[in-house]
Amino acid sequence: MSSPPTLKTPLPLLPAKSSPPKLRKSAGGRKVEKEALEQSQIHKAQVIQRKKDAFDRLHQLEDSMREESFDIVSGVLKFSEIEPDTETIPPAWVREYGPDRAIKMFRLAKYGQMSAKEAPVAIKVAAQVCASIIKAKGGELNNRPLNLTLVKVTSNFSYDAVDVED
Repeated sequence: MSSPPTLKTPLPLLPAKSSPPKLRKSAGGRKVEKEALEQSQIHKAQVIQRKKDAFDRLHQLEDSMREESFDIVSGVLKFSEIEPDTETIPPAWVREYGPDRAIKMFRLAKYGQMSAKEAPVAIKVAAQVCASIIKAKGGELNNRPLNLTLVKVTSNFSYDAVDVED
């Protein structure tokens, strides 16, 4: 058996790396390229504007959530200003906050007197929103983590004392 004949020819040398020759563009080619560049810049500007609008909207939502959450938490923290069995709104609150807001503050203060199990879940959510916003703003201001502890207020329970004899 014989093997097929092989040619022993050297491989052609690869050309040296060089940049392709620059071609002159026609006036029409330059015009198309210029229009494409302008369209690209317009598109970039539109994208940037949409991002700014979305960022502004996000700040508006954050501000409204912060205000509402802080109002709820401040109302709940007024629980100590009313007696547990009272059903009337303090007249000072009506003068200070107006009738509508005084009703809201009274209701929230009553929720603050409830145990965590009985109080609406929205109270806890509002407190978490406040804590998150404070934490985020604290990080923005000093670029370090903010240690924050939430205090959970529960109602007081009293137990009868029993004497135990051996």
